[in-house]
Amino acid sequence: MEKFWKTLSWPPRRLVLWHSIAAIPMATVVVLGAYLSYHYHQLTVQTRDRVDRAYEVLDVVDGLFISVQNAGEAQRDFIITGDDSHLAAFQGALKFESDNSARLKTLLVASAKQEENLARLDTAVAAKLAELGRTIEVRHQQGFNAAQQAIRNGNDGADMLAIRQQATVLAQNERAFLMRRQADTRERERDTLLVGILIAALSVATRILIALGIRHVHSKRQASIAEAGEAA
Repeated sequence: MEKFWKTLSWPPRRLVLWHSIAAIPMATVVVLGAYLSYHYHQLTVQTRDRVDRAYEVLDVVDGLFISVQNAGEAQRDFIITGDDSHLAAFQGALKFESDNSARLKTLLVASAKQEENLARLDTAVAAKLAELGRTIEVRHQQGFNAAQQAIRNGNDGADMLAIRQQATVLAQNERAFLMRRQADTRERERDTLLVGILIAALSVATRILIALGIRHVHSKRQASIAEAGEAA
C-alpha cells in the first residue's frame, strides 16, 4: 500500500485549483435552481390551497341555505301535526346551520369583504330562525289556529328571499375569487415549468463553458510543454 501511494501521480496543483474555481458557477446554478424551484412550488401549493378553500366555501354556503330550508320544513310539519318528533329535526337543522356559519367564519377570516357579506347573511338567517321559533312557541301554547295565523301575518317569503340574496352575493364573490385563484394556479405552474427549463439550460451551458475552459487551459499547458521541449 505504501508503494502504491508513492507511485500515485497527483494532478498539477494549478489544474486542481482551476477545476475548483470552475465548479463555483455550476454550484451556483444548482443552488439557485433549488431555491427557485422550491419557491415557485410553495407558491403553487398556497394557490391550490386557496382554490380548495373557495370550493369549500361554496359547499358550506349551500349547506347553510339548505339547513334553513330544513328548519322551515320541520317547523311546518310540527305546526300541522303537533308531533314533537319534528322538533328534533328542527333542532338538528339549527345545529347544522350554526356549524356551517362557524365554518364560514373560519374560511373567510382573510377576506374583510366576505366577512361583511357573511355578517349580512347571518343577520338574515337569525331573523328567519327567530320567526320559526316564535311560531313553534305559539303552536305549543295556543294551538294550531293561532300558529297558522302567526305564519300568515309573518313575512316568510321576504325572509327567505333576503337569505337567498345574501347567500348568492357571498357565493358570487367567492366564485370570482375562485376564478382568479385558478388563473394564479395556472400561472404559478407555468412559472415553475419555465424555471425548470431555465435552470436546465443554465446547467448545460455552464457545463459546456467549464469543459471548454478546462480544454483551453489543458491545450495551453500542452503547448507550453511542447515549446519547452523544443527549446531544450
